[in-house]
Amino acid sequence: MKKLLTFGSLLVALGLILQFQSCTKEELPSPTVEAPLPPSEGILALSGQPCQSPANNPVVNYTPGTTVVNIITVIDPVTGLSSNRKFRLYVPSTYNNEAYYPLVYMFHGRNQNGLRMEERTTWKALAEANGFIVVFPKALRYPINGQLMSHWNTPALAGQVPPGTALFDDVHFFREMNKAIGQTLRINCSRIYTCGFSNGAHFNKKRLRIEASDIIAATSGAGNIGDAAIRLPLTGIQRPHFEVCGTRDNLTIDLCTQQGNPLTELPLGPGAINNTPCVRDRMNQLRQGMELEMMNTITTGTHPNGRRFTDITFNTSTVGQHTEYKFRMIEDLTHKVPSSNNNFNPDYIAFFWLWLSQWEL
Repeated sequence: MKKLLTFGSLLVALGLILQFQSCTKEELPSPTVEAPLPPSEGILALSGQPCQSPANNPVVNYTPGTTVVNIITVIDPVTGLSSNRKFRLYVPSTYNNEAYYPLVYMFHGRNQNGLRMEERTTWKALAEANGFIVVFPKALRYPINGQLMSHWNTPALAGQVPPGTALFDDVHFFREMNKAIGQTLRINCSRIYTCGFSNGAHFNKKRLRIEASDIIAATSGAGNIGDAAIRLPLTGIQRPHFEVCGTRDNLTIDLCTQQGNPLTELPLGPGAINNTPCVRDRMNQLRQGMELEMMNTITTGTHPNGRRFTDITFNTSTVGQHTEYKFRMIEDLTHKVPSSNNNFNPDYIAFFWLWLSQWEL
């Protein structure tokens, strides 16, 4: 794996400047400002090679500049059962048969769907401005707490459904969906990325990072922190991961309380993060699963609207791989998708794309 561009050089290419200060104390330093992220006007979007040659007869439906709903039938490799799986596909209006396009998957949270992610994020606008393809898949519904809820098949799902409930392999669905899209569209197979919110973020880092790192260049997510266990990728390939959480994320606050860390708000300062076991330990579990040394870089900053953040980045591999785990705590973010389409600023979908687009297989 290699980085396409360094984070700093990409910002220079976009005409942006980010200013950070290192911090090792709990107190945040004097505010620095992180510049807003306008569309990058197609930078880096069209390089690379196809995953495969598109078939003469398209497997999925698409119309450039319009979202198209697709349904594919998937035979589950564990249960042998078939299911009709739905995903929303957006291809930019500039799509042509001369370029190969990066592909981004956005996985929704529990009891949500692909349409919600399409409407509550700016992924479509970014795809149109930057020349990539974006997909909004939909999870199956399971009986949870007395009602049917959509839920990605994460390690926690088995403990939430009645005994004997058939659980479908969503990693297999992801591979089948990715194959169908690749048989239809000109995809740059070295630049396939995933993002997720809440349950979708858990699916990203606990299943796709582990079981599909052979085809995913980098993963990202919002709405939770780290992992509750050390999970090593089955392929042996460590892919980069970027995640964000907010100081007012009620689900993560409740999790901390259940683990004996009663909180009213998650810590923002670097020292406070390190002194809060339910935050620090989950970060360390994911770090160890990504085979990264404990040595890290801590930076803090402030967005133009005054919202502060703290970054903790681990990027020294213990197995000689070029990867990183970047965690950001954001002031006053609740348990919601951090996007301007969801009444949150700055728009973190732009930050996810900026970070993801640095990486390639």
